[in-house]
Amino acid sequence: MADKYNKPHRAVYLYLFLISFFIVLISANNPFNFRPSPEDSFFSFTNFITAPGIYLAGIPGLWITELIFMFISVCFAWKTALFFANPFISFLGCLFSFIILLGFYTANTGAEVFSLPFLMISLYLYVKYFMRQRREILFTELIILGFCFASAILIRFSLFPLWLGFGILIFLDLLFRRRFFLICRYINGFFIGTLIVFIPLYLYLRLEGIFDLIFSQHMENAAASLNGLNFVDTVRGFYSIIGSNFSFIPLIYGILFIIINFKSVIFYFYFAYSISYFLMILLLAFSGGSSQNNIVLVPFFIAPLTFFINIIYTFISRAGMGVKFRSTALVLFLCIVFSEGILGYIYEIIKLIYK
Repeated sequence: MADKYNKPHRAVYLYLFLISFFIVLISANNPFNFRPSPEDSFFSFTNFITAPGIYLAGIPGLWITELIFMFISVCFAWKTALFFANPFISFLGCLFSFIILLGFYTANTGAEVFSLPFLMISLYLYVKYFMRQRREILFTELIILGFCFASAILIRFSLFPLWLGFGILIFLDLLFRRRFFLICRYINGFFIGTLIVFIPLYLYLRLEGIFDLIFSQHMENAAASLNGLNFVDTVRGFYSIIGSNFSFIPLIYGILFIIINFKSVIFYFYFAYSISYFLMILLLAFSGGSSQNNIVLVPFFIAPLTFFINIIYTFISRAGMGVKFRSTALVLFLCIVFSEGILGYIYEIIKLIYK
């Protein structure tokens, strides 16, 4: 079974699509399970993203759009996992990261789902940068990063920590290596990517005469989560998020590998990873840490789950079992460990069937 995935092949993308399909099956945008999002009451960048699908096919078009976005997220999650293990273990790391998502996904479908591809693509490119021997980013990749950043913060302003954490560490890495030309090049490429999103949107809103209204609305929504919070509420929210559905794993993983790789070049990656994740949780704590908001944490599960699954599989392999037996035992063990998401999914499917 494991040997089947030892080399990536096209069939893997079918399995990745099936993961995506079964996830969005319980979406609030499913035509047979439609539940309007609270965000439907005001304009957001998500309206632009979903407009073509809605225009062409109504609610089914919205659901298909979500399926496409989920498939992109799952594909780049798998591609990211490949940096940390072989294709079979990477597939399991990807699969169970999205099983963890189910624990958040069943609450309601919000704009967070449409932000996932931008987060996942960006994380993939950042991992790719640090795993490259020369540690460089192609100019086209910089434009993509800027594009993803602009799209994500227009969906949720609080998503900026991913780019902030990795951006600071890449800047320091280049600074210490005295690559001053690359610093300017990276900033320019990233800036061009943001303009590709901001300029058409700005022109459209200006032509419609609603730019000032939408801009003020977006700023109010970005700042609303900070109003009335105090230190105690923030700490309580932080620990609530950390204790929810294994969300402590990426933080422990990041801190552990910072210590292990303190004198290694890869230290930059784990430090950036930990800063980004910590700030992401902190901003979620400011907003109250509602369940569907935690979907944005899923990309950070890819690396630690792939790493831990690889350790478990290596340990089982030493027992001298056959490949099929130990692979099946590994999957069953992981299903038990991450049963919260699986049971929540089964519950949602039952509700959908007997609705």
